[in-house]
Formats: sequence, structure tokens, C-alpha cells
Amino acid sequence: MSCFIFILQLYFCIIPSKAVAQDGEESRAIVFKEPIRDKVMEGHLIRLVEVPHQGSCNVLCYMEPNCVSINLGPSQGGNYICELNNASDESPGSSDLQSKQDYIHLSIEVK
Repeated sequence: MSCFIFILQLYFCIIPSKAVAQDGEESRAIVFKEPIRDKVMEGHLIRLVEVPHQGSCNVLCYMEPNCVSINLGPSQGGNYICELNNASDESPGSSDLQSKQDYIHLSIEVK
């Protein structure tokens, strides 16, 4: 029995603007801001998945049009918990950034 593992590594946090997908829709350009350690956005979860590294979580956020921030934390088995959020620490009226040890919160800036 053989196994194949495909790992997508994100080396840059800037994704080119005005790229056009095969279906004709424009994709967005985003930049991840500096991480905020030991904080998470609560109450705005879009999706929760396990990922092998932060780059995978960044890509998932880029691919989800409503994602404006991520929470990344430890998981059992060496992976990470990736939480995609539809709000960020800069969202109007948002005070949902809470303390959570061993997690980081990253907001995006849409270019």
C-alpha cells in the first residue's frame, strides 16, 4: 500500500489582484496582517477544518469570499485547527476578540 500526500505551501501572503478564474469571476487580492497571539475571533465562524500548517488555512480563507480573518490553534496529531471567520478585529462594532492560549488570530486586508 502506498500513500501520496499533497502539501500546498504558501510562501507569500500577497495574492495577485485582478486575477481571473477559469469561470470568468475575478478573484480577490488579500494580505494577512500581523498575527495576534493568544486571541481568537468568536461568534463569527464560517468553517472549522484541520490543516497541516498555517499556509493551508491562509489558502482556505482566500478561497472563501466571506472570510476576513482566521484563528489558528493546536490540534491533536500534529495538525492545526483552522477557523475561518466572517468578521475581524477591525469589523465595525466587533468586540468578539477573546483570549485563547496557544491560538493566533490573523485578519486580512483586501487590496
